[in-house]
Amino acid sequence: MKKHAFSFLVVLLQLLVFNFSQAQVHTYIPDSTFDGDGRKNFNFFNNIDRLYGVVVQQDGKPVMAGLSRNPSSGFFELCVTRLLINGDLDTTFNGTGTNCISMGVQGSIGGMTPKIKIAPDGKFVLVNSGFPASSAAEDIMVCRLDTNGVLDPTFNGAGVLFVDMTNTNNRPDRANDLDIGSDGSIWAAGVTRTGGTPLENEFAVVKVAPNGQLDLSFNGTGKKLFNPTGFAEFGRGIRIQSDGKIVLGGDAGGDMHVLRFDSTGVLDNTFNGTGSLNVVFQSFSDMAELGIDSLGRIVVAGNLTTSTGDVVTARILPNGTFDTNYGTNGKYTFGTTGTSNIITQVHVQPDMKILIGGYSTTVAGGQDFLVARVDTSGVIDLTFNVQGYVTQSVLNGAVNEECNGLALMGDGRILLTGTLVLNSAINEDVGVVRLLPVITSGTGFEESASDFPVRVGPNPFRDELSILSQIESDAVLLDATGKVVMKIAIRPGVHRFDASSLSSGMYLLHLPGRGSQKIIKK
Repeated sequence: MKKHAFSFLVVLLQLLVFNFSQAQVHTYIPDSTFDGDGRKNFNFFNNIDRLYGVVVQQDGKPVMAGLSRNPSSGFFELCVTRLLINGDLDTTFNGTGTNCISMGVQGSIGGMTPKIKIAPDGKFVLVNSGFPASSAAEDIMVCRLDTNGVLDPTFNGAGVLFVDMTNTNNRPDRANDLDIGSDGSIWAAGVTRTGGTPLENEFAVVKVAPNGQLDLSFNGTGKKLFNPTGFAEFGRGIRIQSDGKIVLGGDAGGDMHVLRFDSTGVLDNTFNGTGSLNVVFQSFSDMAELGIDSLGRIVVAGNLTTSTGDVVTARILPNGTFDTNYGTNGKYTFGTTGTSNIITQVHVQPDMKILIGGYSTTVAGGQDFLVARVDTSGVIDLTFNVQGYVTQSVLNGAVNEECNGLALMGDGRILLTGTLVLNSAINEDVGVVRLLPVITSGTGFEESASDFPVRVGPNPFRDELSILSQIESDAVLLDATGKVVMKIAIRPGVHRFDASSLSSGMYLLHLPGRGSQKIIKK
């Protein structure tokens, strides 16, 4: 016992003479120059209004894609809105700031995630699905707007193109993402139901020429279905590499899956030997989206389909193998203080750090917008808002607020867009948050040695201990005599532990092989 206590005191003395340092961090707060308090909610037709993808023009104006039901027709429309940098509607965009585009006889919008991108000439391209009056099922919908917000008549004659993937007129097709080539060609990715049940689906890809017609250089038809796994497959993200090859990602049989093919639609066997890669985590997962960094590495992100919905990411080398310099064998999982998370967005920053957007269920009830950041080594970035993530509400109170869009401005401000569910499928508004990074030296967590991967807060603490970690590790809490009083399984992210049974005094949080940190209970 004396030897144990002496060892503890030696560790404690070493701890006290550490050269403590605290990396400069940015906290993220609502930007008061945007709509007065950094938060904005509004509506289109004032019934079921939802907001999804967002892009930012070079002048800082955000342009957003959403959905709303037109009470005059009873059908849903694809709504595009542009705001001024101060948050007001930009009336130079279609005269009102908003253009709502017919999706045909579209009576429901469950599962739709319209996306928007800016073409090289500054025009706006959107993808979703629509229900033409001549069809018996949904088709992939691609449309292009001029810079003034009106449909571009040079795109398929009317600004809109519908694509039936199977030419059967009775199989539903849906687009979930897009990318645009330097020549203005449009790639859209999504899903087509190929059988009689919702689980008989395949990846769907469409290539559209700048004139709004299918580009027949892709698969001879301008469209192609992929079924590499034999499971139900749902396309979630598509990106064009610098060499013109196409990366497609999505869900397949409960796991994530990534494909790469050339511009004609032939799978690229230099990617993992087969042209495809299954991305398996410790449990079933859903992909939100994918991105490609400046080194050509592919980043995917999503969440586990468990009760906690932990955030999962992976980074894949250009040859189709996992990047072992990222996380653990190319993968990284972390949690937040929310009871569960849904991830909808991923954005690779110019410095190759990874922004991840979505929404988190709070302990008090309701859901808030969520944005997290993972650094280039594949651990949660503790210089981002101290704990590696931000949650932010648009409205006060326990409201379900679902973030479906994320954009990074050139000055580091972050835009989040989504839906405010006041009464599901009856009264829903759209919401926007703009977050401003502010340099701060205070963190609320105890300072620790620069190489210690865990922070604790508050310190001193009372009945609850919050541990912020970049890693997964077993830890022990030692009292002043060196006795183990608590064993703690630490996971990446922020997690709370009940410490109400501990007596007041000094303790040492010890991670075997990594070091220790002094903490005090009042």
